[in-house]
Amino acid sequence: MQKKARKLVSIIALVMLSAFALNITAAAMGFSVNAVLPENQRDNGSSFFDLIVYPGQEQDLLITIDNMQDREVLMLVEIITASTSRNAEINYTSAGLSDETMKFSIGDILTVSDSAITVAPETTIQVPLKMVVPDEPFEGILLGSIKVTAEPTEEEIAAGGIVNRFSHIIAVRLMQSEGADQNIPVEFLLRDVTAELTNHRVSVVARIRNPEPRIVRDFTVSAEITPVGSNQIFFEREIQNVEMAPNSIFPFTLVDEAGYGIEAGDYVARLTITHEEQTWYFEENFTVDDRWAAELKEGAINITGEERPDPSWWMNIPMWAIIAAGGGALVIFLLVILIISQNKKSKKDMQRLMEAVLGQRRN
Repeated sequence: MQKKARKLVSIIALVMLSAFALNITAAAMGFSVNAVLPENQRDNGSSFFDLIVYPGQEQDLLITIDNMQDREVLMLVEIITASTSRNAEINYTSAGLSDETMKFSIGDILTVSDSAITVAPETTIQVPLKMVVPDEPFEGILLGSIKVTAEPTEEEIAAGGIVNRFSHIIAVRLMQSEGADQNIPVEFLLRDVTAELTNHRVSVVARIRNPEPRIVRDFTVSAEITPVGSNQIFFEREIQNVEMAPNSIFPFTLVDEAGYGIEAGDYVARLTITHEEQTWYFEENFTVDDRWAAELKEGAINITGEERPDPSWWMNIPMWAIIAAGGGALVIFLLVILIISQNKKSKKDMQRLMEAVLGQRRN
């Protein structure tokens, strides 16, 4: 049941991606793009290309572009291989990091003869794309998209200011048999960890690999960065509901939002990945040299110049000092108990003495 549910979620996500691009924003953007579904389309109600293919297959695919505007529009057509974004989502809109295990990609298999097409006003055209499947069989799924972007006019560019470029996305998923990815086990690897600038802020990026030709959804990644030999945490982050494209790299990014920066030195990254009942642990050392630390500090826009607080300062106290302090506290505690006991005994002795004196007077 869980596998069926995850499969349904995957299909719904791809359908929503195409539906959003094709229907919801078509009027606002002035054009729409649709897939002309071929006979080898999987029968699951999807409106994107979700095809069963075989080794060595050659096939022409068609998309339609409908220009709803009263002027001609230059359309740019791109083929995108799906990747994983910094936001922990599958990225169908731009080129990203592919893992070294990717043998074939949508970008290699699918091509368009004319990537720049002028569409007349209020006209619908068909655009052919050539699909050539490798002779060598492939496992799992290949994932990507066809991206169509309307270029702004020369007048819009000349006017200055913000120029909007609108795009439609049609997802593409290829497999050589039904459920080709369902029996492929989930695996994660860590490629490297580096310090860099992200949106003009110092960050540490751990590049997590999905080396398998399958989508991985709903997993959690947590990490902490400390100097080597210290327990002080410089960066830490946890992110849930991560999804990764097949054979892609997730640039898991820990950003220094507080503006403390990072000094030159040796650091260790400790990562934990949890997916269903499995857990992966990684530990990776990395170094920030003097020149790179200075460049990071110069390039960051939020450096405060303040020292990074160390909330775990007590963890760096030597063990002998902790034992001595504990022993001293115990001695003080025992002395207090002894004094209280002595005071109670003195009060009782005084009370007995007073009772004895008063008793003699009565007699």
